[in-house]
Amino acid sequence: MLSERQIEHLLKECEARLNAPLARLRERLLRDRNYAGSIFELVLLYVLLNRFVRVEPETGTGMPDVIIGGRWRHRLSLEAAVVSSPSSAELAKSSEFNRWLYREIVKVGMSIKGASIVIDPKPGKTEDARVPPAHRWPVMQRDLSWQVFVAQLRDQGQARWACPEGNITVDFKARQDDYLTAQPLAPARPTDITRHPVYREIRRKARQAKRWPRHLRKRPIALVVCTPGRGREFWSGHDVDGYSVRRAVFSALLDHERMNDLDRINVLRQRLKFRTQQPKGVYVEPNRLRVAGSELISAVLIVRIEQLARGNADHRRECKMEPRARILRYASRETTGFQKP
Repeated sequence: MLSERQIEHLLKECEARLNAPLARLRERLLRDRNYAGSIFELVLLYVLLNRFVRVEPETGTGMPDVIIGGRWRHRLSLEAAVVSSPSSAELAKSSEFNRWLYREIVKVGMSIKGASIVIDPKPGKTEDARVPPAHRWPVMQRDLSWQVFVAQLRDQGQARWACPEGNITVDFKARQDDYLTAQPLAPARPTDITRHPVYREIRRKARQAKRWPRHLRKRPIALVVCTPGRGREFWSGHDVDGYSVRRAVFSALLDHERMNDLDRINVLRQRLKFRTQQPKGVYVEPNRLRVAGSELISAVLIVRIEQLARGNADHRRECKMEPRARILRYASRETTGFQKP
């Protein structure tokens, strides 16, 4: 996201404006596993220092990342978060598996200058198909299927390996044209919105906010979530199968018991249930999606980092606000509906 030199510059700028060291943030940048989250918190702090009169960074464990205030004592707590896409991680692992497989075929002595590799789920195992972890790849070579695969590849120049783990098959075709083409295993798209990364982050932050001091819980709390451009869960535009950032936010924050059936179907994507027996008849599924403590969260802001390629050498990243959901704003506790962007 940023180089070490840029991070150090932002730290010095923020400390100069606050006239105080950012010891806790510096410590997290050095030790925290969530390195991207700490960098985004620093960027957010830098932006806020240029826009607001009063800015207070995190003062201790269990406190908001930033508290901002205006000229009339209005104060707002901000929590910064960066979420990643499980599907992107699966695609990266699948691509690395293809490269590993090509290197192993070269090691067994085959004279090839390129290949075509396709990974597919085994028949009937689409939902359970996964590329095994990297430490299991050498173990799979001890299976008899690997020996059969290599022998067939030597004789025919192409072969299929039914991997002993992961419920996947690999079609490998040797080439001599110096081209390597590979089709990674596309991970199955989840349908359960509670597994969406943004939904899970809202649930985690809501639990965290419930432990804050009472005077902080009574003030507005905004969650600022940064999502990468990669990952189908974060795509803007078409709402594929309802598994989107927009639906994740609405499902986590809105109380379906205070919404009419039409809004529950259109906004929360809850489904109609049909029963011939009375008294149920036709009704909307009653499962609760709203996370505990969501009433504390006043707003969720989505920031998307998108990779842009212009020409062959000019690669830049831009920060964009979602065109359809600039601010997904949850209604106040006193109202019964919600506000659309």
